[in-house]
Amino acid sequence: MIPSKSQWQRWSLPSKLTAIGALLSIISFGTYAIEKSFQISQYFSKSRVSETEQDIAERGTILIELGYSLYAFGLGASEVPEKLDTEKANREIKELYTRLGLSIPEGEFGSETFKATRAELISERDRHFLDIGMHLAAVYGIGLVMIVHGIDYERQAKKAMSDMTNDLKTALRSLGLLAALEQERRIGSYLIPESDDTEETYLQTLDALKAAILGEIRRQYGT
Repeated sequence: MIPSKSQWQRWSLPSKLTAIGALLSIISFGTYAIEKSFQISQYFSKSRVSETEQDIAERGTILIELGYSLYAFGLGASEVPEKLDTEKANREIKELYTRLGLSIPEGEFGSETFKATRAELISERDRHFLDIGMHLAAVYGIGLVMIVHGIDYERQAKKAMSDMTNDLKTALRSLGLLAALEQERRIGSYLIPESDDTEETYLQTLDALKAAILGEIRRQYGT
């Protein structure tokens, strides 16, 4: 395929030009193939990253729902009077565990269930997602007490709300969500009930915060 020096000297000019053209074609094709291989590898690499990000967003959303449900139907069942029957609540929680690939700790839903579930999570990021859901449910319970009991519970409620707000902000900050969320509205402004709030309007406000959090998770980690 490659001529020796003496063979090259014996070749006619057209043959030499043909050989040079063939060599350039081979080099050009090789360069094209390398470039295409690089582009293809980059494409699949980006696809894998995109899939991972989408998995994180979906998993984060499920963990927030699980954290909320574990509090609402266990830790704070007396404070968060959800209008769902127990069997339906249990089915929904079990479905969340299944989607996460987690085993359900034995016993009734409560503090031990939450601790066991949190310990089963491998990544710190997953724990922060679970904590966000729990904090949102706890805030709702405190807010309801403030609405129902008013000034009789104001001092204790404000202290508990302040602590829970700080915990929620810490979890959001750890996930890189807080700064973006507070560009629109301070987190604390969602949490303290207004003087004319009812249970329904207060729940709508917290649902708006929850939607904002989930939207920011999708924006940062995938669709």
